[in-house]
Amino acid sequence: MEGVQDSGDRNLRQVDGYLVVEPGLSSAAELQSTYRAFAVLCIKNRITRALVKAIDSDPAGEHALRDAFTMMLLAGIPAGWKLALVADTPAVEARYRNAQRDLTMAGVEARLFANEQEALSWLA
Repeated sequence: MEGVQDSGDRNLRQVDGYLVVEPGLSSAAELQSTYRAFAVLCIKNRITRALVKAIDSDPAGEHALRDAFTMMLLAGIPAGWKLALVADTPAVEARYRNAQRDLTMAGVEARLFANEQEALSWLA
């Protein structure tokens, strides 16, 4: 399933047992599409680990991520689900801090990281 292109989405790829989400700088509609495809793929393929590379502090990205997890939680995700959020800047980290807290309270192991290497070590 390398290089996932479900629904024409080029921002998702599966490697080494986890899904990588790289939304980049996108419009609100593109972010919704990316995270919707992320949720569908996770539900359909019972994915239990993901790395999200957040580079934009626009609230649309956080809202789209929350919407995706709402869909996934309602569908029933496996126990031990792990989400590693890599924040590109302190502003991005601040934007996603509440999402991390809320997802943790909902039973998702979610953590914020300053770099990808730390995130990958934690996901392993």
